[in-house]
Amino acid sequence: MVKAALALIFSLWVACVATGVGAQQSQSPKKSESAKTARPLWSELSPQQQHVLGPLAADWENLDTTRRKKWVTIANRYPKMKPDAQERLQTRMQAWAKLSQEERRLARDNYKALKNLPPPQRHEVSQKLRQRQQLKTDTPRADALDATPDAAAPDASGK
Repeated sequence: MVKAALALIFSLWVACVATGVGAQQSQSPKKSESAKTARPLWSELSPQQQHVLGPLAADWENLDTTRRKKWVTIANRYPKMKPDAQERLQTRMQAWAKLSQEERRLARDNYKALKNLPPPQRHEVSQKLRQRQQLKTDTPRADALDATPDAAAPDASGK
C-alpha cells in the first residue's frame, strides 16, 4: 500500500509540474484561518468547477483554503488541457479521494521529501518509480493465476 501511495504521489507530482501547480509553495493554514470557514465553499464553485472537481466533493469540507484554491486553479485550467491530460487528472483525483487521511499525509510527506532532493537524485528516484510502474503493467498478476481452477488436477477420489 505504501508503494501505491508513493506511486500516486509521484503521479500527482508529475501532474502538478505539468500544470504549473507544483511550482507554488504550499503553506500550512494559520490557526486563525483554521478557525474560519475555508473558502471557497462547494456551493460557491461554478457548475463547471464542481464537475471537474467532482471526485473531491465528499472531502471538500475537510480541505483548507490553500488546498481549495489550488484545486480551483486546476479546475479553471482543465478546459485548456489536452483530453489525455484531463483523463489523467480525473483518474488521479479519484485515486486521491480514495486514500485515507493517513495515506494522504504520507503521500504529502513523500512529495516534500522528493521535492527537496537534489535534481540528480530526484531524477534517479523518478526513473526507478517509472520502472516499477512499467513492471507492474507488464507483469500478469499472480493472484489472477491463483484464482483460476486447475483443470488438470485430479479430484479427491484420484480419478
